[in-house]
Amino acid sequence: MATETQLQSNPPLAARGNAFLNKFQTGSSQASLPGWLATMSNMGQSWQRCAERYRLNPTGRQVTENLTARELREQNQPLEEFLQLFDHELDFVQSVLAGQVHCVNLSNPAGILLKHRNVEQDETLAAESAGSIWSESVTGTNGVGTCAVEKRPVVVVGEDHFLKSFSNLTCVSAPIHASSDEMLAILNVTLLNPAPSLEALAMLAGLVQRMALRIENDIFCSTFRDSTLVRMREESQQIIIALDGDERILGGNAAARKRFGLNRNDRLWSVFEKDESFHNILKSGGGKFAFTRRDGRSGPLHGEIQLPPARGLRRGAVPSGDSRSSATRQSPAAKTAQADAILSSVLKHGGPTASQLLRASTIGLPILLLGETGSGKDTIARAMHDMFEQTNAPFVAFNCAAVPESLIDSELFGYAGGAFTGASRSGQQGRIEQAEGGTLFLDEIGDMPLPLQTRLLRFLETGEVSPLGAGRVRRVETRIIAATNLDLPRRVAEGSFRQDLYYRLAGIVMEVPPLRARTDFEELVQGIIASQVDDPGAISLTDAAMARLRMHSWPGNVRELRHLLLRAICNSEDGLIDAGHLSFVPAPGASREESPKRQSAVLAVEDGSEAASPALNLDAAEKLAIRDALIKAGGDIDLTAARLGISRSTLYRKLRRHDIRRETVPVN
Repeated sequence: MATETQLQSNPPLAARGNAFLNKFQTGSSQASLPGWLATMSNMGQSWQRCAERYRLNPTGRQVTENLTARELREQNQPLEEFLQLFDHELDFVQSVLAGQVHCVNLSNPAGILLKHRNVEQDETLAAESAGSIWSESVTGTNGVGTCAVEKRPVVVVGEDHFLKSFSNLTCVSAPIHASSDEMLAILNVTLLNPAPSLEALAMLAGLVQRMALRIENDIFCSTFRDSTLVRMREESQQIIIALDGDERILGGNAAARKRFGLNRNDRLWSVFEKDESFHNILKSGGGKFAFTRRDGRSGPLHGEIQLPPARGLRRGAVPSGDSRSSATRQSPAAKTAQADAILSSVLKHGGPTASQLLRASTIGLPILLLGETGSGKDTIARAMHDMFEQTNAPFVAFNCAAVPESLIDSELFGYAGGAFTGASRSGQQGRIEQAEGGTLFLDEIGDMPLPLQTRLLRFLETGEVSPLGAGRVRRVETRIIAATNLDLPRRVAEGSFRQDLYYRLAGIVMEVPPLRARTDFEELVQGIIASQVDDPGAISLTDAAMARLRMHSWPGNVRELRHLLLRAICNSEDGLIDAGHLSFVPAPGASREESPKRQSAVLAVEDGSEAASPALNLDAAEKLAIRDALIKAGGDIDLTAARLGISRSTLYRKLRRHDIRRETVPVN
């Protein structure tokens, strides 16, 4: 802590420092916090460093330093192999916090922000951008900087920030470790809220730590992607152990190291009782297995053995940012069946048939997907790849709108070593070459800069790629699927998209229907839940929740539905999602002051009664859904129950609960 002499010699520090000293010495600020959260919130040592070592002025002007683009690229290099694994988790955390003014970011151990998500601009939050420096020595006590120094999860609430200019923020951070236990990065969430509720703070702290662990698991699986992986779950922890061909331990994730105290090169059977049937699982390409523990604990640990692609009979992708999708390796037949189900549900709304798409792929005809933002174009592209492919061919996605114009050329076509200032000495393979023999998915193609459209067109015409500075040309065979939510013919007319490129990409054009037009809504809900959790059977929706989902207009389409369901899973403690667990994001353009009124208006019952509280809102939503279905069904109970997706007995019970009498409901 700052000493009394230090405080007396620095009047600005004394005013806040004495209060801070008193707060943490007496423990008054943490009296109501659970132990684990109080530990994360203890900033005493950080304040001492800021006062004594860094000599910061707590009332001074906010100062943040930023790296140049070249310096940022250099900072990214040590994590370059893993950076793509972070995107999904950053997006997930952001979706959970929708409706809050916040930002989500990832930094390296030096406190330099590498990746950033910010949905709403705020003067204070705007300082948190890629390349900004948030070390304690520069910005005082803060989530990123303090986590970097103390190498532990931290929570910094309001005036617990050393610099007063950040006292309107709450930061929650957690370290991310490599398989060697070395700290690789820091996941941080910043809220524009200096005094969140205890419940919200505990939820956010737990969420950030869980996401950091998931990223660690993704990194571990990527590091040992060429090894046999043993996955198991004990209580709420996922345990992952990597083995070589002789069943010797190469490493374990954090949960495995903590649980078993693993040592490299130990045999797997030093931890578990040896079971000869393990070899049969290996020979068959992997699968489920029950491990008997040697530590005396009762009951086996159920897990799954996953072989690397080169050794296994099953085909699976290198672990990506979605740890759930990479957790289960599917056989080619299973993947083809799943892809067929995804495509069938979309194709039945019109457009080309599955056989036409397959023939187009066979002859190398590009496919252009058109649809609203969030309608699932990326999922459909992946399903097409899985349906077309029978081998471990790569699927490479490239978002043409997510890469700065200055970097898109080198990202797509690659570059030779030393091709430009800041380039890697060994060069970099472009996305086109990475997709050789497989599928290149060009998302947001309508946003590609005009100069790059010319180079892409040349590749599509010749099949030849020339990396920047390489002085060589090589031919690359890859399937092209492009997607956009823009009106490309209008863009062509405006001169912002090349007409020849449009016709070159539009070999087969497929319109992806918006969610509000799809007839497989309930199946889609169940499919999303199944893809996001380890045990889909543990999650279910009440009739009221499903009715509320059906009522929504879904301006954000499938992406909005997926994020809402993820938030609902987080909000639900017992696996049962009720209408109260559904947190809808206000439509763009609606102010925070307007959104509660707008929601109440949507949920009000037709007879004019007001929804005065959240509970009444949900009851009103269910009552409105039932009345509407009953009217459209002409009073027919069987048809009404079928449309609501509930049983007759459940419908009768809800009719009595809401005092809805069929004879008083008008029919069409």
